[in-house]
Amino acid sequence: MSAGKLALAIATILLAGSALAARVAPARMTRLALWAERRRCRLHLAHARVDGFDMPYLQGGQGEPLLLLHGFAGDKDNFTRVARYLTRHYRVL
Repeated sequence: MSAGKLALAIATILLAGSALAARVAPARMTRLALWAERRRCRLHLAHARVDGFDMPYLQGGQGEPLLLLHGFAGDKDNFTRVARYLTRHYRVL
């Protein structure tokens, strides 16, 4: 088998396995995907206690602080892909 066919076979198996895992355990695969995206963007989960409520947020990077606020229907993971470019220069919250 040529290297190209072998690579295609491996990619097909990985894709099929991922699709099956997402079908069988969607919550676990979603958590895994969020973890991978956060790690790639150099963000980690943190918590703040405000008036008795636990407020989870993401933070990472170094430098001047940069606060990213999402809208009403958003959540802390709205900015992970953008944060990848910002954490090099700012402490992103």
